Amino acid sequence: MGPLDDLVRFEGANSGLAFRERAYCASERAELLRDLVALANAGVRGPRFLFLGVSDGVGRERSIPGITRHDWSHVKHLLAASIEAIEPRPKVGVRALEVDGALVGMLCLEECEDPPYLLGGDAGEGLAPGTGWVRRGTSVLPLLRRDLERLFESKARSAAAALIRIDRAKV
Repeated sequence: MGPLDDLVRFEGANSGLAFRERAYCASERAELLRDLVALANAGVRGPRFLFLGVSDGVGRERSIPGITRHDWSHVKHLLAASIEAIEPRPKVGVRALEVDGALVGMLCLEECEDPPYLLGGDAGEGLAPGTGWVRRGTSVLPLLRRDLERLFESKARSAAAALIRIDRAKV
């Protein structure tokens, strides 16, 4: 059992970790975009994960029904066709896991260091350019001014920290 299996089996959903029982189908492209943008804008450090094929509802015991290989293949194609609609484009890793005999799809937003993440002009499907969401706990909420302020303040702190360099040889 590895660390990813442990996330699937034991960790609860939170701002940087989401579960979905089913794979996204073609008509759910908007949901996929919303979920990815919300995770990218979450107030957490490090990678963010979305696991498909895991049922983790509030007040219910977790189950791992898995998804089919066909559905996983479809999700990967849908992701490839959709990711360009997010600005700036996040780096998303994909991986299939076998957990308790079931296929679980993993989408991992590996580096979310250039927030805010918003929909670009080519999102389509009635999605307005500039729309964004944020994940707080297990909720996906519209991106508000206070969220943008937090994201830009965090970005400014990171940029300032990168500019400060201490030359220890001269201290």
